[in-house]
Amino acid sequence: MPYVKEAALQREIAVSSYSVRQFLGPIRMSFRGPDGQKQPFVWEQPQTMTLLEFPRAVKEHLGLGSVEICQFHLPERTTAYVAELKHAFSSAGVQLSTKAPRATHGSRRAARLGWFRRHSATVNPENRW
Repeated sequence: MPYVKEAALQREIAVSSYSVRQFLGPIRMSFRGPDGQKQPFVWEQPQTMTLLEFPRAVKEHLGLGSVEICQFHLPERTTAYVAELKHAFSSAGVQLSTKAPRATHGSRRAARLGWFRRHSATVNPENRW
């Protein structure tokens, strides 16, 4: 049964978008100003691969079936884009490996977890919470 073990290992090992950040273009982040309001920040980077191409590249070049996406690599958070991302994952035969976002304040954490659960379930419905 070595194939079963190998297949399970391919699903357990994930490549993070962070590890290929130099290829994925701008990093979109935000920080809280002194008034507590979010301030957007974009760190421009050259782009040689889109996030939609990332799952297929991982499958083709590394033979792995799982990736993690850092939120700052998402170019947009629309339903349409999430649907495109879901299609990119399914057509590449790759699953999304997820971890809960970090937030220090209770209300912000609850909001982030809510968004995270909705969108991770859309991209990878088998990811159980």
